[in-house]
Formats: sequence, structure tokens, C-alpha cells
Amino acid sequence: MSFKIDELPFIYNPIKTIDNENDIPNFLSIELIEDVFTNLIKQFTDDNKVLNYLNKIYLLQESNLPGMIREETSGEYIEHFINFIVEKIPEYSCLKDLHILEIGCGTGFLLKKLKENGAKVIGIDPLESPKRYSEEYNVEIIKDFFPSDKLDGLKFDIIINHLVLEHINDLGDFLFGCKKLLKNDNSLLISGTVNSEVYLEHGDLSLLFHEHLNYFTKNTLFKTLEFYNFESEIYEWDNNLLISISKNKNNLNLLSYKVNIEKSLSKIKKLIDNSDDIGIYIPYRAINSLYMIYGDQINEMTKLRFFDDNPVLHNTYIPGIIIKIENFEDLLKKSPKLILIFSNTYSEKIKNKILDSKKLKIMTWDEIFKGDF
Repeated sequence: MSFKIDELPFIYNPIKTIDNENDIPNFLSIELIEDVFTNLIKQFTDDNKVLNYLNKIYLLQESNLPGMIREETSGEYIEHFINFIVEKIPEYSCLKDLHILEIGCGTGFLLKKLKENGAKVIGIDPLESPKRYSEEYNVEIIKDFFPSDKLDGLKFDIIINHLVLEHINDLGDFLFGCKKLLKNDNSLLISGTVNSEVYLEHGDLSLLFHEHLNYFTKNTLFKTLEFYNFESEIYEWDNNLLISISKNKNNLNLLSYKVNIEKSLSKIKKLIDNSDDIGIYIPYRAINSLYMIYGDQINEMTKLRFFDDNPVLHNTYIPGIIIKIENFEDLLKKSPKLILIFSNTYSEKIKNKILDSKKLKIMTWDEIFKGDF
């Protein structure tokens, strides 16, 4: 089966006006299908429409959604990631002299930390910005898509791709490319990807970004890797999946996701319709649901306000939506009657931060998606 949403905001960069630049549309459809071999839920891309625009923004070097790993914001996260690898793979507890490739290396900060631990590292990324960090972190970064003939002749003990698999259109080509570069049967492919399971289960539309072509659960990630002849164990880690050893826990499919979406939209609509002054925290995670419920009427809803703690997003817009994103200080100056937090990962942290400053009515992600009301 397939499931098509005719229009969702096409988000690839924080913007200062309500329109995307460079003739990039504000809205594009998303159509989901289910892989017949692995049950992986993925975008239907045969018409190339979404892919053409994604390729355009990559060529423009303008894909810059919040989250690129930088030293000043992600040092603790990277240390945690490296410690996790060492803990789960004791035979590689010493990284000294290991040859490590990182695909989609971003700024190269992970490579820098691996190099400090004695590894011999190289990264590959199609964007221009990582090259700027290459000199700062003193690591080699190849500017290219993967697979790349620029890596021909090289072999690696470990290949890492973190938050990459969800962006890959041809998983077979990608995984076979990795297989060719692994040094031997003891070499490792480590993949961290978004864990879509809880979002599929509860019908959370914030899961859907046009840049994300694949939506993995533990089960479908295991089956995908198995299909391409990788023996894998999978661990849940910081809402990502890290490949090592695991077995399937749930078998969510596209039909159940569609049913769960309908349930979640009904609950969100009830909350918003029954309040006259609402703050949406983390609007990037909420906008798909809001647009599915209200469409262009969002721009007429003066009772809605958007808030986010990311300074990059302050006073910016979501494509096609006239509601400007405010910050925490704006919320304290003029507080809405109800705050809906659309972050699964940081709901409690955001809630406690607000309540430490002001006693307001707040609903967390769990209360919105798992609650009965």
C-alpha cells in the first residue's frame, strides 16, 4: 500500500522570510510506501520530484537543518557516542591505529575525537561546510557523495555513518559500497539512524521530513541490513539505532502508522480547538501535524505561537507559515495559557525549565501522544 500527503512544508534551512529561496517550493507532497522485503517505510521517489529538489539544495550547499555536530555544542554527545562504541565492541576498546571512515561526517568533530584516541581517520561529505572545519580539526574530509571513486583502494577497520541512512535513496548501492571498503570479516559497519518506532506507533507527523527518505524501526533496520548480508546487533541509544547486535521488538507497518496518525491528529485538534491561547514548543516537530489538521488556516490562527530554544531559529519562519518563531525570553514576557511540547527527547527538560520560571499549563510529548483525553 501507499500513503500520500499532498502538501507538507519543505524545510531545509532556517529562513528569515516565509518563502524558500532559489525557486525551492514552500510545500511538496510526501508519499510513503512499504518495502516488500524488509517492511521498511520509505518515501516513494520514482517520480524524482522530491529527489530533484533535494539534489538542488545539496548542489547549492544549503541543506543546514539544526543539528550539525559542532565542538561547542556536541562535545559531551560525541564522548558518549565513542564510549558506547568501545563498551559494546570490546575488541576495539583501543582505537589506536585503526583505520576509520565516517560517511556524512558533517564538521568532522567526531573524526577529530577519534583521531585524538589514536585512530587514523578520513571523512566524506557532499556539502561545502565540512571542508571549512577540515583544517580547524586537522582531519581529511573528501567533498563527494558516497559511494565515491575517491575512496578506491582504501580499506577500513570501521566505517561509521551516523544519521545518514535515513537520507539514502538507494540503500543497496550505499551498503554494498560500505562492504567493498571494509578491510576483512572482522571489520565493522556502525550506523546510527533515527529510531522511528515511537513516532510510527503514535502517529506523530513530525517524523516526516522530505530529506528523510527512510523511516527505520529496530525490526526494519535489522531486516534491511540482513537483506544486504550484514549480521547485526542493534542497540537503542539516545533515540538512535546503533548497529551491533539485537533482535526485533516490534513490527510496525505503514497501515498502522496511518491509523495512528489519525488518532494523534484527532487529539491534537481537540487540544487546540479547546484553547484560545496556545504556545507550540519545538514547532519544527509540530508543523506537519498542524498543517495536516488546519492547512493554510494556520496563518489565520492568531491564538497560535511558536517557541524554540535554538538561537538559530529565533525570529525565523517555517516555509509558508507566517508565525514567527519566538524564544524562551519571549515566552516569559508574554505567556500563553497552554503550552504543547512536541519534543519526545527533551519534553521533561523543557517543561521543568518553564516551570522553574513560571507556573503554566503544560503538556509534554508523552501526554499529547500517549494520553487519553
